[in-house]
Amino acid sequence: MDFKEETLALMNEAYEGEQLSRTQVYIWYKCFKDGRKSIADDSRSGRPLTSITDRNIGQVRVLIVADRKITIDNISEIL
Repeated sequence: MDFKEETLALMNEAYEGEQLSRTQVYIWYKCFKDGRKSIADDSRSGRPLTSITDRNIGQVRVLIVADRKITIDNISEIL
């Protein structure tokens, strides 16, 4: 049994019923084999996962109070 198969067997044993797929295990195996040291997500550029902030909520409320017929498209353009 090679190391990937052994890793897959150990993962299946440890996380019975909630294990990762073979492909996912092999991807993680390769990452750690190539020098990865942490299971934490890497930082990414781009849009944050959520745009729900206290500031945005306040701005949307102000826009709606000022114009009750404002559309979602208009709100998204403004914000």
